[in-house]
Amino acid sequence: MTAYEIPARLLPENEADRINALHQYEILDTPSETGFDALALLAAGIFESKHAHICFVDQENVHYKANTDNSAPAITSRKDSLCALSIMNNHTTVLKNDLKLPEEIIFYAAAPISNEQGFVLGSIAVTDNKPHEQVTDQQLKMLEMLAALVMEKLETRLAEQKTAMTYNERLRTLAHDIKNPVTSISLYAQLLSSKEMNSEKVFSMASRIETSVKRIEEKLNNLFM
Repeated sequence: MTAYEIPARLLPENEADRINALHQYEILDTPSETGFDALALLAAGIFESKHAHICFVDQENVHYKANTDNSAPAITSRKDSLCALSIMNNHTTVLKNDLKLPEEIIFYAAAPISNEQGFVLGSIAVTDNKPHEQVTDQQLKMLEMLAALVMEKLETRLAEQKTAMTYNERLRTLAHDIKNPVTSISLYAQLLSSKEMNSEKVFSMASRIETSVKRIEEKLNNLFM
């Protein structure tokens, strides 16, 4: 884009905190996902526009999570992107051909994707190479609803990742905790096979094996609590 350039100084006041919030969702540089692609398609349909996308803005670049334009790059420079404007506040941005827009864009509308703390992480936007003189309040409201759905998907995605991490950590802890009783069972089994073991020692070994098995059962039961 050469006809429109975002000034480098154009940054939200809470930029550092906004970037930190964005990174918590681990969404940058991730492959396409059906749920996000579907929301972008809905946005394009609502406005009957040529293209729509979902993007997230970090320090230097704009990362496109979904884009109906398959030929578009997955990452663009922030200073050359209209998305740098769409994260400046929590209001929907509408730009038309009476402004100095990139030469291939005559219409642009974007709803901010904001978390509960009010940090704008990115936007869901529609673009077209033809005028949209009549943009209705209903269309803008629906675009904002789609932005809220994007945020909901981000939260769900983050919660699922945290759940998976917690579960994996519990598995690692379980593997560590049952290593000793398993080793003990193996040792006791070897001792029981010895012909020199009297009945008293056999009973003692059997009791220890039972104790070790109960410890393993307890650890396994705790895994699913």
